[in-house]
Amino acid sequence: MYRILPILTEEEVAECRTIAASAKFVDGRISNPHNTAKQNEQLHEAEPYQQSSELLRQALIRSEEFRNFSFAYALAPPMMTRYKPGMKYGAHADAAFLPLPAGTIRSDLSCTIFLNDPGDYDGGELHIRLGDAELMFKLKPGEAILYPSDTLHEVVPVTRGERLVAI
Repeated sequence: MYRILPILTEEEVAECRTIAASAKFVDGRISNPHNTAKQNEQLHEAEPYQQSSELLRQALIRSEEFRNFSFAYALAPPMMTRYKPGMKYGAHADAAFLPLPAGTIRSDLSCTIFLNDPGDYDGGELHIRLGDAELMFKLKPGEAILYPSDTLHEVVPVTRGERLVAI
């Protein structure tokens, strides 16, 4: 099971991209140093992270389709990540429990919000394995895909350009 939803307006996508263009990204393994599958960068600077995270959170909450599909009790703060040529995220399932400052939450659904045009980069598809199905996704800016957190998935290597998403 998965669902593709329109989440962000063009203006919100542009704001996220503006934030990303001037913010500091760090090695994505900072949040999971023992994960050898993770080869990306994530937004780490406090003010841009908080600004983008709140924008993304509000967009998710605003979406009736998101609320009806997810039945979310709590949301982990969304975080922008980027992939440059050679970067990927090997096959993995997302953590079932996420430790946050306000307490640990359970994660049943994962969400990827695409922030740049699919033509801006080659590779970088989100590859999801649902039973026997091998699905590849490269969505339009502002679109999100939701899927069970325990689903095996990966980001295939980016070969050109830059992939910018929020998770």
